[in-house]
Amino acid sequence: MKKLEGLHSTQKTPEEFHISNYNVCASWGLQQWTDALLSRWRIRVHWKLACQNGTSDKAPAHLIQNVRDTAKKMLSHPLTTDSGLPLYSPHTSPIKDQSAYNFFSDADIINEPEYLSWHARFKHALYYHFAEDEDGNEVIEGEFEKSIASDIQLVLETPAWKMHREVSKHPKDFMISVNLGASNELLMKEFKDWIKKTRKEANIPQIHGFYDNDDFEVWHRERLLPLMDLMFWADVHKESITQAQIGLALFPNDYERDLGEKIRKTTIPNAKKLISKEVVLALTYQVHNFQKNQKNSKS
Repeated sequence: MKKLEGLHSTQKTPEEFHISNYNVCASWGLQQWTDALLSRWRIRVHWKLACQNGTSDKAPAHLIQNVRDTAKKMLSHPLTTDSGLPLYSPHTSPIKDQSAYNFFSDADIINEPEYLSWHARFKHALYYHFAEDEDGNEVIEGEFEKSIASDIQLVLETPAWKMHREVSKHPKDFMISVNLGASNELLMKEFKDWIKKTRKEANIPQIHGFYDNDDFEVWHRERLLPLMDLMFWADVHKESITQAQIGLALFPNDYERDLGEKIRKTTIPNAKKLISKEVVLALTYQVHNFQKNQKNSKS
């Protein structure tokens, strides 16, 4: 019998959990699903960053206890939200200006050891001067200067996201520069071409465009929300629940299937995808656009 990864002692499902608590999800629409998933995404980020996954003595005890209380409350009240985590609210648009914070954060990576080779290439591009012939053309001679020229070309032409991936960092945001002196038509064409090219090179498939009641029905039928709540409760309380126990808790009247196998192969992967930042952002954008269109129609 397999257990959820990263957990410790053996524990049945908590007494606060009843699958009937989630019957209310059947009537949820876009706003309710977005609120529920956004709150769960935010509390997970808070658990990771502020509470350090509960594994460090330096993490404030009151923050850890607050997360544990929230995780327990979600089991009995699925629409529980935590409005006290403003730093972890995603933007309402997939396009945003680079903030001063982003700028200085990116600049600070120069001091990280993983970027030493790229920093050296950058200094070559900034300071190295090749000899010039009488016509003003650079003269590159010898293996050393050829290596310098190669470094300069690499640092000038490599997209930053490729550099980050080389050092095992996977940015979710892709920074580009835009010359607003160009026409809107040209900018739109170039941006569409950039999206297509970068999605392919970065291996980032296009996410679901718009979610509707058919999607919400599948999420409810597959018990994705109660599963992620059980997993998070077990994580923050350092408890372990077997996949078979979870299967019985989620599908108490299903006697024909191997529930442990279903949980492992289907329900867990789908729940992890649903709570991902990409899906939460897509839902947030959709709600924002719906509210903006409603406002415009009234004006």
